[in-house]
Amino acid sequence: MTVRKALIPIAGKATRMMPISSVVPKAMLPLVNAANQIQCVLHAICRQAISSGIEHIGIVLSPGQIDMVGRYFDVVRKGGFGKLPAQIEYITQEKPQGF
Repeated sequence: MTVRKALIPIAGKATRMMPISSVVPKAMLPLVNAANQIQCVLHAICRQAISSGIEHIGIVLSPGQIDMVGRYFDVVRKGGFGKLPAQIEYITQEKPQGF
């Protein structure tokens, strides 16, 4: 049986969105979904991946983003704020290297 996987790159510096992206990473900016719930951009991408049958997500991030993203997904899982993939793997990229 094949596991369906997705890779989501968020390690960039988002310089085109300065100054907001100097405080909040672009992937963590808030969105309002169709049910009028607030979720971050990354959560919306993960939910879309799940609806496409993805079971394992790899997130490429910078070292400074690991704690923030990890804490966000911990709260989502514990609070029942939406379905997440069975497995989320964090892949650290020390400096932006493009795709």
